[in-house]
Amino acid sequence: MSLAAACEPRRLEQRPPLPTTAMMKSLPYVLVGLALCASTALAQDLGPEHVSPARPRMPKELPMDSVLWDLEQAVRQAPTQLFVEATQRRLLFAADGRVNVELVGKPGMPPVTAESLAHRDITIPTLTVHSIWRHRVSAHINPIHLTQLAMALPPSVDLRAVLEPSLDEPSFGTDPADLFADYCGVQQYIDAGADGSGKTIGILDYKWDNLTEAQAAGAAPPDSRLDRQNFTWSTFEDDGFHGTACLESAYDHASGASYVAYKIANLTDVGQAVDHAISNDVDILSHSISYYNEGWADDSGDACAQADEAANAGILYFCSAGNRGRTHWQDTFLDSDGDGWHEWGSGGDETIDISIGNGGGGTYFMSFNTAGAGADYDVYLFDDSLNELDSGTDGTDNFEEFSWTNSTGSTMNAHLAIYHYSGATPEFEMFYNGTEGSSSNPQHQEFEGSTTSPSNTTDSRVISCGAAKYDNWPEENGATGLIQGYSSRGRSNSGMMLPDLIGPTGNWTVAYASPSKPNGAFGGTSCATPNLAGVAGCFWSAFPNMMASSVGSLLKDQARVYRDWGDSGDDITYGAGGAFLHEYAAGTIWVDRDFMDWVTVLGGVWDGSTVYGPFYRVEDAVSAMGTGGRMVFLGNSYPEPVTATKRFDVETIGSTATLGN
Repeated sequence: MSLAAACEPRRLEQRPPLPTTAMMKSLPYVLVGLALCASTALAQDLGPEHVSPARPRMPKELPMDSVLWDLEQAVRQAPTQLFVEATQRRLLFAADGRVNVELVGKPGMPPVTAESLAHRDITIPTLTVHSIWRHRVSAHINPIHLTQLAMALPPSVDLRAVLEPSLDEPSFGTDPADLFADYCGVQQYIDAGADGSGKTIGILDYKWDNLTEAQAAGAAPPDSRLDRQNFTWSTFEDDGFHGTACLESAYDHASGASYVAYKIANLTDVGQAVDHAISNDVDILSHSISYYNEGWADDSGDACAQADEAANAGILYFCSAGNRGRTHWQDTFLDSDGDGWHEWGSGGDETIDISIGNGGGGTYFMSFNTAGAGADYDVYLFDDSLNELDSGTDGTDNFEEFSWTNSTGSTMNAHLAIYHYSGATPEFEMFYNGTEGSSSNPQHQEFEGSTTSPSNTTDSRVISCGAAKYDNWPEENGATGLIQGYSSRGRSNSGMMLPDLIGPTGNWTVAYASPSKPNGAFGGTSCATPNLAGVAGCFWSAFPNMMASSVGSLLKDQARVYRDWGDSGDDITYGAGGAFLHEYAAGTIWVDRDFMDWVTVLGGVWDGSTVYGPFYRVEDAVSAMGTGGRMVFLGNSYPEPVTATKRFDVETIGSTATLGN
């Protein structure tokens, strides 16, 4: 890359480590002054090709996201620009201008509230709490009091920014499909009456505009089968169309199911929604929002913990794999010239080029392996002249995030760089969640490992969903080139095979049928996820007593049989394959030696007829089989002797099943 011309690697000379502020516990305006002095002192050491700090630096010891610090400084300098500054940083805020934050402690810690602070004789002006989940608190506060709040927090509690939810929905073409039930083999189930009846599907989302219109058009369930639960501070039908489109997508496949529309804005809200789902016997949850910087390893962070709680309660949890296939980077720190800046690849390139259209922009997230010694990386965004545009400069072992919007009036090139501030140099990854005005093919991208949280939840009842366009569904096993380019790939950072399933994308929706998007198109893994949830609801209603683990396992097994795209077997692009259901027949019993022996697990309390999943032993399947039914084997060998005195059909799919010795 050449920042001045084109296509040459660019190196950044070493920036001296930014000093911490000795007077951190002083009032916020004193901190601002000290940081300004530090910035000015650093600037004199930088040559013409180097970067001088564009604004005060947050003290490394302060336990809050640096994007909040930046907002506070901006608002103190220009109070009338509060809404502009918060919007450009993609921060959520209330109508009165107070910004939404989360006070996040370690699991098991009591939540921090205004009342608990008052017990310590600490009063934070303008702080109000609107929801609590375990060790997380969602609150609103005037930005000028953010530092004061951060300094008042107990040890091991962080002040986290709440960014606008990262919806996994890219732009889509001009030919969306209707009648989505035709694509995954669902229509035959619906025709037989297995339309999701008796099951409840919950949709977790932030944007529910046009829900009433979708109901009026028959594209969403009526009020008699729709429960609205609002865990946010804003009105329900507000903030955009994404959730309504997700609901329509699931409803396309399971129009007989009952539904819960959960409005959530942050992970505190998600936790409350999951608790509600558990308490109210929801069978399936669909969540088309990605979370970043929640943790490095599998099952780390609250997004995974919430998905895991739902799964442990018997809920089948569908989550989007993410749309970061083209905007993900992962590497081990390399600094051959010792200047502190990471080098991408063998050419010594120290920045990633990103083209950003006017009004475009996005959020940059960086996390790293925290298993070893403490590490402190910082992330910077520069213009072509290497002037700093924005940065994330949190302290040791804190992940980085910031948002920046191009308001220059024209398309510009931006350059992303990683600086090693101090400590260890573990493996790291970065995500860029940009708007449609941003480049979809920046430099040095890494498709592998681009799935987002909570996809990295190891419970098999949490299904990570990738996306392929609906008109690829006739393609047979082994077909390649079907995955949408944005669809995130595995593996996870701990090596788990992801995604789990591929769902169709490209629905026509009432939600998006508006003057701004007249074709009503809905795409992304955001769309694939509720489509898969709807397929699951339809299939589950045909086998209503099955466990969530049984339904999830059979969905993946059928994908491996009928739509095993890419490499044979599960792979990091297509997972098990595209969702597709085996031909419907009444009285079907499934047999799969690879599934758990749930009859034995029940310890002799099985009633001999209720089917909780595919059977491990043929004799148990025979005992549950009604006369004239169908037994479907998913291959494998069953050496034990079997005696059957009933008449039924036998099928084997995927591979040959061997019975007896």
